Parts: sequence; C-alpha cells; structure tokens
Amino acid sequence: MGFSLDAYKPRSVKVKVDKSGLVYIWVAANKETTPCYYLERIVDPEGRSSYHSLMTFAEKYQGGGTAGRVLEPTIRFYRKYNISRIELVAGLSKGGMHWAKVGFVPEKSEWDGVARRIRKNLAKLNHRLLQEYEEATGEELQSTVDEILHSLRERWIWEIRGLGPGIKENAWSLGALLLKGTRWKGYLDLNAPDMAARLDTYIAASLTK
Repeated sequence: MGFSLDAYKPRSVKVKVDKSGLVYIWVAANKETTPCYYLERIVDPEGRSSYHSLMTFAEKYQGGGTAGRVLEPTIRFYRKYNISRIELVAGLSKGGMHWAKVGFVPEKSEWDGVARRIRKNLAKLNHRLLQEYEEATGEELQSTVDEILHSLRERWIWEIRGLGPGIKENAWSLGALLLKGTRWKGYLDLNAPDMAARLDTYIAASLTK
C-alpha cells in the first residue's frame, strides 16, 4: 500500500522559531481516530541540519513500516529546502539496530562505546547462532566482527547490521542482535550518495508494507 499524507492526520502541530533562527516542531498525529505517533524536530535552516530529538509510536503502530512512512514526507521536505544533515541519538533497546538499518552512522566519538557493547552482545549470543553463521559463511563470527571493528571504515556499523540476515532469534537477525542496546549520537548526510541510497531503500520498502 502506498503512503498518503492523509493516512496520518496531525491532531496537534506546534512550531516555534527562536531568536537564533532555529525552528522547533512538535507533531502529534492520529491514524484515522487512533493516536499513532509523536515527534519533535529542531531544524537549523542556516546550518542546513535537523535534529530528530524524539519520534515515538503507539504500541499498535510499532513496526510494519510505520516509521518509514512517517519519515518519507519529512525527507521530501528536507530535500526541498536543502536540509542535508539529520542528527539523532539512537537509544532505547532497539534504536541502535533500527537507525543503522535506516542509514545513520555513529559520530566517531561514539565508536568505542558502540564497539564495547557489540562485543558484550557477541559474548552472550546463543551458541546455535554462532554455529549457523560459521556453517553459512565458513568463517567464525568472532573473527568477522573483530575485522569490522578494527577496520575503521566509516560505515562499519552497516556491516555489523547486515550480518546473518537469515540467522535469527525471536525474529531478530544476527546483526540486529549484535546492535541491541547500543546507544549513540549519529547522523545521516542526504548529500552522501550511499547514505541517501540506504535511506531511500528503507523508505521504499516501508511504503510497500
């Protein structure tokens, strides 16, 4: 099903512009008559950036492509008005795994902390998952993760997120499990072709759900 702006009707929208020119946006929206989501944005038109301070969904609307359908008009707006950098804090239990899938990456100052949590998650993985990964790839997961974390490649978190897509526990892929519980300040640059492509792929998949 395609996305229509009419599917999510804001019941409350507040916009404030401060003396420095920052634009604060708060939106609470319904799907039909049911509360669906609430979001907060701080847009810096001069700096061509936006900080996504909060986006939360009612439990009924978590998953199923809702986040991508809500992001789609936001990204169209940013592109229209040349807002290229999006910043956020990927937190809670699923934020780190989710936003890496969307196309965000941690700031370099966050890398060590994220890597430590990934190693802790790796140490706690069910042995069955390790065996399945080795059988599927011919490599030990520990070696693969070590190589990625030592590589210093700027998009390394995407590589972690993409590990073992068919190897799952409780519906979570191996890469998602490794990123579970990570918390990091991150960004996405719409002018970076690989970041924009990953974001667009995520949104396009959401629109078909």
